[in-house]
Amino acid sequence: MNNIVKVSLDTISYQHKPNDYDIKLINNRLIKSKAEISIERLADLVGNKGRTFAPAIFGKKRTASEVLEIQLLCLDFDNKEKKISIDEALERSESLDLPVAFAYETFSSNNCSKFRIVYRYFEPIVNMDFYKIMIGILLELFPEADKATKDPSRIFYGGKGLITEVSTDAVTPDRLFGALLQYYGSNNKEKVKRIKDFCIRYKLGTKNDSFDACTIIYDGKSLDTPILYNKRDEKLFPNEEIFVIRLADAKNGTEIDKKVRYSEQQIKHITGDELYNNCRLIRDCRDAVYWLHYPELWGILTNLVHITGGIKYFRNMMNNLQDNCTYDYNYTKWDMNCTQISKCPYVPECCDNFCPYANECKHGKNIIATIKATKKEIITLDNAVEYTDINTARAELYHYIKNAVSANNDSIYLINAQTGLGKTETYIRCMQETNKKFIIAVPTNALKDEILKRIKAVGIDAVSTPALPDDIEDCEKAELEACYRKGDLYSYRAV
Repeated sequence: MNNIVKVSLDTISYQHKPNDYDIKLINNRLIKSKAEISIERLADLVGNKGRTFAPAIFGKKRTASEVLEIQLLCLDFDNKEKKISIDEALERSESLDLPVAFAYETFSSNNCSKFRIVYRYFEPIVNMDFYKIMIGILLELFPEADKATKDPSRIFYGGKGLITEVSTDAVTPDRLFGALLQYYGSNNKEKVKRIKDFCIRYKLGTKNDSFDACTIIYDGKSLDTPILYNKRDEKLFPNEEIFVIRLADAKNGTEIDKKVRYSEQQIKHITGDELYNNCRLIRDCRDAVYWLHYPELWGILTNLVHITGGIKYFRNMMNNLQDNCTYDYNYTKWDMNCTQISKCPYVPECCDNFCPYANECKHGKNIIATIKATKKEIITLDNAVEYTDINTARAELYHYIKNAVSANNDSIYLINAQTGLGKTETYIRCMQETNKKFIIAVPTNALKDEILKRIKAVGIDAVSTPALPDDIEDCEKAELEACYRKGDLYSYRAV
């Protein structure tokens, strides 16, 4: 995981809290002092060297409306009203499975009485409404923290020493929502009340008495309810995988769907033995070979929720890890994750995103696709042919082409795609997402001209090879075409 973050970082170090005159100078410097820096280096400069920083990148002014992006979620504990010690705060964070990037003691602290804790979000947040929810969850988990930290334009002065080691692990939205569910406790009635209170406060939707927030594959259709998602370009691409938070419905309040379960759409023909035999990571988990990191367990869970009996299978694996692995798993947290994901399922996580064996084994897009592809028996259901729906097929096409484009090798990838599956749209999307150069070869000039027109329509600079002139002699045309068929582009010489 990339540990580089963008922040506004002052160029001058202080050994004490800056005075009013210094603060004005700092403010002016921060607007111009954008830094791309490793989280380890930032922690040292801020925590040990006394540099002031703002976790956001700004436009022309240091105001909330001028925030371009923010990736660090910072909590400030001055212990003026509600008191908490640094040990209690770090212990709570660990129990909720939220990795702290770093923490440091502030200038005005005595014996660690005042401190700041910094979390790194796994990607830059560019939607400030989305940011308000993420920082809002942390402030709910830590009511002792200064509520002013919810302002994305806030600056944080440096300190007089790091309190923790620096971690490159990052928080994700599923981790934050899962932590909130755990924090609300095991009393179901009380938990539901607190969930709804939080959703009312932030105008969020609920589903099955829980948060209506999950990863989806956008199908290109307009969504029935308003959503929040974190994306620099507001446009959603068809088949794009994205984490969304549904907002409250104006007519129905926070409740979007009542008691809607996912079991009817689950896959019923994948067994526990097939999971064990065809997925190395599941074998490691089931056999308690080692303690799995959060992303690995979460990736497995997002796949198993779509299989009949998958949640039970996952809970059994967690029980086995708890009994046989030296690492102390937060079983309560994972039990609640199972409950939450069964109420609002995420799309199956791609193996490439979480599995340590992704580059070593032959696998499909996800665990489900891998097992379907490796099954040895044929099952006939009502003599009907089983087809893949168009959205799934398009999503898999994008997955394979994107992997080929981003692969760091000289291999040649052959991807067979049916007519009408959206190959041109996928090419264009990959062009927009990378700065690599593309060569697209097609069999006819008409198709070449059509693709060129579509590429230029989205603002991408492109050129095409010229077609043969209409007035060329038939003999010359035949000789040229013969050279093309052989791949011999240099033998022909026009007279």
